[in-house]
Amino acid sequence: LLITLKSYNIFKRELSGNYSKLPDIAIILAGYLLLFTIQFRFNGRPEMTSHLLTAAFLYFLINYRFNPGRSIYWLILLQVVWANFHEAFGTGLVMMLAVTGATWVEYFALRGQKGFENLVKPKHLTYATALSILAVAVNPQGLKLILHPLNIFGQVQANKFTTELISFQSPGYWQTEAYISAALFVTCIFLLFINFRKEDVKWYLRPVANVGAGYILMLFLFFYLNLTAYRNIVFFIILCIPLISVGFRTAFNNTGKLIFKLKINPAIIKTSLYILLIAGGVTAYGYVGTGKFFKKFSPRENYGLKINPDFHPIGAADFIKENNIRGNCFSDFLISSYLLWKLTPDFKTYIDLRDLDIFTREFYQEFAKITYDPELFNLKDEQYNFNYVALYRPNMRSFHVYLNASPDWELVFAGPVAAIFLKNNEQNKKLIEQYGIADQARDVFEIPNSPIPTSLASSVSKLFWPPYDPSFLAPLDYDLIAASYYLLGANYDLAIEHATQSTNNDIENWLGHDMLGNIYLDIAKADTIDSSRLQLLVLSERSFSIAIEMNPKAAMSHLGKGLVYMHRGQWPKAMINLKKSIQFDDKNLYCYMYMAECQNNMIAIDPGNERRYLRNWLEYIKKANKLNPDNPLLKLNLGIGYCRLGDCEQAVKILKDLVYLPGLPLNDVNFAKNCLQECGGR
Repeated sequence: LLITLKSYNIFKRELSGNYSKLPDIAIILAGYLLLFTIQFRFNGRPEMTSHLLTAAFLYFLINYRFNPGRSIYWLILLQVVWANFHEAFGTGLVMMLAVTGATWVEYFALRGQKGFENLVKPKHLTYATALSILAVAVNPQGLKLILHPLNIFGQVQANKFTTELISFQSPGYWQTEAYISAALFVTCIFLLFINFRKEDVKWYLRPVANVGAGYILMLFLFFYLNLTAYRNIVFFIILCIPLISVGFRTAFNNTGKLIFKLKINPAIIKTSLYILLIAGGVTAYGYVGTGKFFKKFSPRENYGLKINPDFHPIGAADFIKENNIRGNCFSDFLISSYLLWKLTPDFKTYIDLRDLDIFTREFYQEFAKITYDPELFNLKDEQYNFNYVALYRPNMRSFHVYLNASPDWELVFAGPVAAIFLKNNEQNKKLIEQYGIADQARDVFEIPNSPIPTSLASSVSKLFWPPYDPSFLAPLDYDLIAASYYLLGANYDLAIEHATQSTNNDIENWLGHDMLGNIYLDIAKADTIDSSRLQLLVLSERSFSIAIEMNPKAAMSHLGKGLVYMHRGQWPKAMINLKKSIQFDDKNLYCYMYMAECQNNMIAIDPGNERRYLRNWLEYIKKANKLNPDNPLLKLNLGIGYCRLGDCEQAVKILKDLVYLPGLPLNDVNFAKNCLQECGGR
């Protein structure tokens, strides 16, 4: 914030002639915007060094544009620091190279023209840039690190295995921060063309006259960076905020002129705004310190430096250590990094989160296949002889289902973050007898202990928020988590026991009833006796209804109730509930698929309106496909829909390039191929 203020002060001085260094209303408001937009990456990790140094590099580069002097050489030292703290140090090099190149172009193309009389050769900038590149070698890796930024950039393009690296092409990218960044980019482009200096400069040269060619180039480069990965949004926001602040200031000044015409004392307005902003800042500070901000905007985070047992496999690590479990472990890249740190040097994992620095993209893709193809996993097991599996609980559902059902593996531990399966062998016999779930349907779900933060971490946390209590954890319904996991493994008695307890935990009790509805529905699907199956569906519907009564906007409960009616064959009633679900959550592709299925089945009971139902079916498949455009099953259904409606042009367009992967319904694949032949496509 302080560095951003200094960058803004340079713009303010050069564009308006105001030399005041005190924070004005514009920068305070922009500071709020900055903090709110980039808070999603605020946590105790080395990446924040890159955020800080990006702001510092920006300040020195902006300052050089208007005051070309030797202060630019500070960037050499900062580049050494950056290269030894975080691998995004290449960002600094890109900034310097971009500004150096653009400034030379500006010098040769515009020197001497009106508005550009003070341009000088950027020799100090050029020297500093060259020396900064060499300065990267001042680290344990030496010269090798100079070319490392190219490798990192290639990794970002290739690595789409973690959500923070998804690009603007993925629906998951478009969170609040992404929309704000896009709006700010458009605003910056508009601001560049405002005649801040009131000089007679041609309109198309105003951007360069205002902020310099280097800043403009960085603006475009950083917005491109912003689009390549969700986590990179932070860098663009830091870059654009000084200019956005100037825009705020201009808007306030124009508003002030209007107020003056209305004969309202501007001092009163200004003082009132300061009081409001300061009061808002104090309130926001408390909102963060008490954790209420995170509960509302970032539920996975909380105030303070500590390891949260609800999001790290602390319980799993303790279980492995206490029971001296050894041998090769098949783990996933999301939890194994903590296990590597906690259990060093004995923990041997198949993969971890060192990303493409260590593992190839093909290896990551193979890992993904292993988690949903049991045969491939068994082949790897023969190769590496895994003694146990430690797996992230919320992901890889099909792999959890397989391991829970396999006689070769035994679930011995489950927690909010991870589950542990031991191989059924002589080495693990005693532990399986002691902890295995198969013996008397033992409840293996454990609530982890919260590790005590170091004195340094606690001191830093309390420095900024004295009432901070490191033992505080936001309430989490562990029974609901346990019920969902036992449901996944078809351990229905344990699932019902925990879900029933969840309804009494006073933590959004409706979720417990929703879980009971899902459990009864799952049991009903497997029941072959009509009478008991119907009874289970009644229990399921009742549970979903209670959940909806407690929370009328519970989209998943409306969806569950719709599924109950689908299993009863009551398609119109199912549609009513599915539409209510979409009303509260229009991003659930499964709901659209179920709605399409309802339309398909309604043809049989009302054949006179077949084309209407077909059009509805196609419309719902379109919406599902929009949410997941890479799903071959949805593409197949989309093509079939056009074919059934006689639209050969659209059917061929979709089906001709579709890869008919194993697992797609054979009847649908054959229908699609016949459609292509009849429509003249190949």
